[in-house]
Amino acid sequence: MSKFMEWYNMSTDGTFSMDLMAKRAKIRMDQTKQSNPEFYYGPVTGLIARNAGYLFPARLFRNYSQVNPEGVLIRNFFAIYGEEGNFAYRQGWERIPENWYKTPVDYDLVKLNLDTLDWLLKYPELGSIGGNTGTINSFTGIDFSDATGGVFNLTTLLENNLLCFAFEVLKFLSPNALAGLYKTLSIPLGMTSDAISTSLLTFSCPAFKDMQIGGKPFWEAIQNDFPGAAKSGGAF
Repeated sequence: MSKFMEWYNMSTDGTFSMDLMAKRAKIRMDQTKQSNPEFYYGPVTGLIARNAGYLFPARLFRNYSQVNPEGVLIRNFFAIYGEEGNFAYRQGWERIPENWYKTPVDYDLVKLNLDTLDWLLKYPELGSIGGNTGTINSFTGIDFSDATGGVFNLTTLLENNLLCFAFEVLKFLSPNALAGLYKTLSIPLGMTSDAISTSLLTFSCPAFKDMQIGGKPFWEAIQNDFPGAAKSGGAF
C-alpha cells in the first residue's frame, strides 16, 4: 500500500501521464538499486518486461471515454478501494472497473517499441542492462556492443532496434532458460501474440552471430558476475 500511495501522490491533478509513469519507473529502479544487493536488470526481464510493466497500465488500463479521450487510470485495477484519504488494498480484488472503455487504438509491438524508446531517451538508465554485484548501490552495466559483436549499442537500440535486440537475445537462450520466462510471462505474451506475426515484419532487424562475453556464452558469463542472475537461473 505504501508503494501505491507513493506513486498515487506523485500526481497533483489526479491524472497519470506517460511522463509521470516514466518517472515512476526510474524512481523504483533507483530504489531497488539502493535496497536489493541482488538486483538484476536483464535484456528481456528488465529492458522489455519491466518497462512494459509500467507502460501497460499507462496505455491499456486507462478508461477511455468521450469525456476523457486521453484515458483515466482507475484504482480498481490495482485492488485499491475507498475514498480519498481512506484507501484500502483488497488482496485478490483486482478487476476491470464498471463502465470501462478500452483504448480506441490497438496497442501492438510497434507502439510498445516506440513508447519504450521514448522513455529511454528521457531516462537512459531504464535501458542499462546489468545489476548489483552483491552489495547495494553496486550497479554495473554490461557493454552490449561487445556482447553482440558491435551490432547493438545504445545508439542502434534507439534506432527502432529495441525489440529486434530482445528477440535476438531470446533466440540465443537455451530452451530450459526460456521455459521459465514463458511461464512467468504467459499472460503478457498472450496479449501480444497476435501482433508478433504482423508487427515484427515491419522491423528491419540486424543479426549477429553469437552472444558471448569474455569468450563464454552470454548467460553463463552474466550468472558468474551478477548474483541476481545466478539466483534466478537465467540471464535474460
